[in-house]
Amino acid sequence: MSLAGITISIGILVDQAIVMVENATHHLKDQFGDKPVTGDTRELVIRACKQVGRPIFFSVMIMLISFIPVFMLTAARASCFIRWRSRRALP
Repeated sequence: MSLAGITISIGILVDQAIVMVENATHHLKDQFGDKPVTGDTRELVIRACKQVGRPIFFSVMIMLISFIPVFMLTAARASCFIRWRSRRALP
């Protein structure tokens, strides 16, 4: 797996975390408006996180499942190139 793939995966995870926080903020703004947030807001935030939690979960699972073939093929690729390991690119 390349560094670019890992970077893209981390970026997607961070983006999904931002989506969850924005959804919770949206629900809090709907409830309180421009007034300061007071009291226990756990139920409101939990309801907001449940609203987007399932799509985020499945998108992360799809991303992780898509990397399984890359992990499986690493050894197979290495065995294809083992005959050239004694050769040098530069003299």
